[in-house]
Amino acid sequence: MDFFCSEILSGRIPVEILYESSRVMAFRPPQPVWDGHIIVLPRKHITSLTDAARADEKILVELLGIATRFAREVEEEHGSSRVFTDSGDTQVVPHLHFVVHGGARIAPPDDGPAGVS
Repeated sequence: MDFFCSEILSGRIPVEILYESSRVMAFRPPQPVWDGHIIVLPRKHITSLTDAARADEKILVELLGIATRFAREVEEEHGSSRVFTDSGDTQVVPHLHFVVHGGARIAPPDDGPAGVS
């Protein structure tokens, strides 16, 4: 079980939830790295974008829509936004997620899952 499933989606680590549906959740990470730092992930465990199946299409459409919504909000507030996801060797947490961020860096990057940078 990965960090998002065992700690965030289970509720073991409390987070500020910004969006929630039966398929997708968006929240502020417990240890943000940027002023505007939001994680958007599917509730279903999908290891990475490259591991998503055709059956996950509805999840992916909602996931991208919510990431876009928060990218716009971060851009409005901070002047720009960045949205990224990792797959393979660069992926810190093996659960598909988009990191949306903008604004000033407020903490050094963290390679551990709690920072989820």
